[in-house]
Amino acid sequence: MTRKKKLLILNIPPPYGGGEIRAKLLFDYFSEKGEYHLITNSNQNKNKSNQGKLSFKNVGINLAYVLKNCKAIWKQKPAVVYTSIPKDFFPLLKIVPVLAVTKMRGARLIGELAGRNFYFLEKTGYKYRIGRSVLKKFDSIRVLGDSVRKTLNTHGLDKCVVIDNGIEMGSGLMRSSKKGPVPESPVQLLFIGALSLQKGIHVTLEIVKKLTDHGINFQYNIVGEWSSEKDKNEAFSYIEKYNLGSKIVFHGILLREKKWQLLSSSDIFVFPSFNEGQPLVVIEAMAFGLPVVSSSVGAIPDTMEDGVNGFMIKNHDSNAFVEKILAIIQDPGLFTFLSEMNLKTYEKRYTSAQYCRNIQNWIEEQAV
Repeated sequence: MTRKKKLLILNIPPPYGGGEIRAKLLFDYFSEKGEYHLITNSNQNKNKSNQGKLSFKNVGINLAYVLKNCKAIWKQKPAVVYTSIPKDFFPLLKIVPVLAVTKMRGARLIGELAGRNFYFLEKTGYKYRIGRSVLKKFDSIRVLGDSVRKTLNTHGLDKCVVIDNGIEMGSGLMRSSKKGPVPESPVQLLFIGALSLQKGIHVTLEIVKKLTDHGINFQYNIVGEWSSEKDKNEAFSYIEKYNLGSKIVFHGILLREKKWQLLSSSDIFVFPSFNEGQPLVVIEAMAFGLPVVSSSVGAIPDTMEDGVNGFMIKNHDSNAFVEKILAIIQDPGLFTFLSEMNLKTYEKRYTSAQYCRNIQNWIEEQAV
């Protein structure tokens, strides 16, 4: 008798990272499909400052994860098991028992990389050897862009499939092309993401200072949580040193409608991150017709086209970011063009319906 059931291990919010948000989309989509069994994992105590770190608390959380998921796999005896794959080495170890039980039950194991690379593949020694060995046991790995696929191929990982991310938009909000900032009103700039050096918070503050030096009338809206007290203290020292407090609004974490409202009222999305896969926040900005000025890292070049959806900066130079922001502000025709192209790109590639269907088709192919 052919086994039809597919088991999905989903890490849903909190914390509110891109992977967790996508997992919630999959949960909502698959929860009414009888041949799918869903296991959800979340942690109210986990945040960007402790996620992925080796601690007694995280060890306990991971042990509970292993026991819960292995028990479900053994009981359900599915045809396919889907899970996200940690990018760091020690969190990856919790996948090993899941992998072993999956293979013992005769199921296929598939997973996704929610980033530009597995960090242990950038090292040498036992972490590289063990991590690569674990990854080679997967029957298929979903990645976020062709550049990511090519990177994994160089490590002998050739069972990769490229599937775009997708996002769910709030209902009742108007998404239409923008004609440019309202004259005499502050230009509304926006950043969404973890507030850390890796996400470019120091570049963001340099941009604020240089736009202020140019005499631009603007407000910089920053959404997200601090990854460390050290980064936070250094950032506020910089803000105080250059008297930038009046130009910046820190919103903390905004969810769903509150975030959609801020996106709807913003003009330009600025994203100077150093480490990305295919960031949902860039897609969210495109969905609301915001021109994007972003660093060119990870799968961002697979996500947007330079000069069509906005501009990509290759060297994280704050002067280059400011130059492109000014070009967009000062050219209403360019602003409108970028805005219209982003709306079209979102509808063509990044809706939640497209994303969920593509994931389902991938899982179904693996179940044959």
